[in-house]
Amino acid sequence: MDLSPAQIALLNKVSATAFKTAREDLEPGKHLVDTTVTINLRGCVQVGSDYEQRIVEKAKPWDLLTSALALANAQLIAADLVGISMNMITEAAVGIDPLMVKKSKAAAEKAVAARKEATLTWCRGKVTAKVAV
Repeated sequence: MDLSPAQIALLNKVSATAFKTAREDLEPGKHLVDTTVTINLRGCVQVGSDYEQRIVEKAKPWDLLTSALALANAQLIAADLVGISMNMITEAAVGIDPLMVKKSKAAAEKAVAARKEATLTWCRGKVTAKVAV
């Protein structure tokens, strides 16, 4: 059976919708199925144009914190000083200056923006389908 890409997209839409509906009535266990099905599909497949976009490389807060700890501890240890623990940071955060937090956030956002500047990527257009069975 030769199906066009548009026919396959419609069939996939029906399959996904039917699966969600059928799942509610399926009991746990293995269900062997051997059947022939004839269906008549009518619908519309819409394909968006391809486009370029910058892929956001998010700097996750825990990644930033872990990196900051690693860098700070490496310098402290090199200077024969005691390192910083997560517990120490948690305690210090209770009395942190909101202006200092705001400045740090702005600096982090600027650094992330500079990092994603070079991430221009070619993306395929979105495909949507509306179908009646």
